[in-house]
Amino acid sequence: MYFNRLSTKFKLKNIGKRALATLFVSGVAVSVIFQNCGKAGFDTTSTGLDSLSEESSRLSSGAPFAFDAAIDQISYLSCASSKLGGNSFTFRFGAYSITRPQSPNTPDKIMSGLAVKRTFFDYARANLQPTYDPKNPKGNEVTYDQMKKFLSTSAGNSGQQLQFSMRKINDLKQIYTIVGSVSSTDAVPVLGDLSDDHWLEPIASKAYADSTGSDFVNYFPLAIDASARKIEGELDFNKAGTDAQIQTLAETYRDEFASNAQLVLGFSKTSDLTNLTTPDATSARKAFGTGYRPMFKQGVTPFTNVLNGKDYEIGESVVSTYIQYPENVMTSISEVSLESGKSTGRTWTCDVKRRYTIARSQDSALCPPDGYNKSSVSDKINQKAAYDSFDKLLKDANYRYELELVRRHFPAKDWDVSIDRRCLVPKIKNFSCYADEILATAQGGTSYGLVPVEYDQTKSCYSFTKGATDYGGVAPTPYCAEIASICVRN
Repeated sequence: MYFNRLSTKFKLKNIGKRALATLFVSGVAVSVIFQNCGKAGFDTTSTGLDSLSEESSRLSSGAPFAFDAAIDQISYLSCASSKLGGNSFTFRFGAYSITRPQSPNTPDKIMSGLAVKRTFFDYARANLQPTYDPKNPKGNEVTYDQMKKFLSTSAGNSGQQLQFSMRKINDLKQIYTIVGSVSSTDAVPVLGDLSDDHWLEPIASKAYADSTGSDFVNYFPLAIDASARKIEGELDFNKAGTDAQIQTLAETYRDEFASNAQLVLGFSKTSDLTNLTTPDATSARKAFGTGYRPMFKQGVTPFTNVLNGKDYEIGESVVSTYIQYPENVMTSISEVSLESGKSTGRTWTCDVKRRYTIARSQDSALCPPDGYNKSSVSDKINQKAAYDSFDKLLKDANYRYELELVRRHFPAKDWDVSIDRRCLVPKIKNFSCYADEILATAQGGTSYGLVPVEYDQTKSCYSFTKGATDYGGVAPTPYCAEIASICVRN
């Protein structure tokens, strides 16, 4: 596919000896929220492996890959306009979930994050010679410090970093970018060098102590940089050029997921973001890590049901959207092992109740935010009523859970939210999900002087990705609404 200034170019680009899949629009900048944190290395414990013998070198090169990772939430924001102001994202991801036990005496089970595989410690115990440790009363077991040192220095595990990217299904060396080369905005580094104690100590100590299998860790308090303490980040493909260009690019990316592309949580050397660590260097389809394959379709939002008097909470819904509505809702995610190419068995839910309509800031009256607003009440009686109402809302466990899900990727500093109406209003300065074209140039003006947004998906609306002929020669005036879709792992 080739386009010029008004569209998108898809090509294979050689950088050195690396083939990269490139979706390109001139002048696009991509934002991320994490940096590549260098190895700090504050573990100086001697384990007897500081000077590797020929035998220990053999053991090091034969050690299995040690790390496993999983995320449990992916959010997609369909906003694609020239008014995003560098504050938008396409995908946000993270590892958050904790399963609460039935018994109060049983610890919580963390179901996503980073872990050391049990197979690595089994290999170490079977092959390393015990080193005397006065802290080890048994004296004949491979110690924790010995195994951790072995992990951090073994050939296949030293210098590994977790990363998130969008790659070709059939060739994991091909990364989707919107500039001519791969950077940390296309393959997003997460945490830091995993052989560094800032990240290794929490996962290694948990795996060593867990006799039934490694458990995940999703918070790393030892990391110096606060942004490197959590497994989360973002990809952004929706910024540059005219509104028509940007929406065409967004649709092109969505279409790629139909059969060609996947989101990848994988591992690579800290010095090489392009090439994933793999169990089989001869196969372009294999790597250590996980692929996430989202699908996009038209989808009715709860907000549309509210506007049509339907109670979405009990399953009431309008039948379908306007026929020319863009396919901008993330409706499902399938998860595959990059090592085997098969399903991981983990399933995801993209609940229709987690489709949040994005309202223009000028239309905020349609999406009143949840919470107590002091400026909205004028006397003590009304203030108490407002407090009591919001306090009752916060005592609802389902409400609190939905609010938590939304706030992970749509923080209060940037967005107002109505859980009841399932809508979001941006609070970011100079930010809009919609083109701010003046309606007066076409129809003699309207409220705010802007082309309106049609939030009711059953009614006709305009998308930049459709030509006038798609609408029978006369395109409707209002813009189609943009949507945030939130999917979570079961």
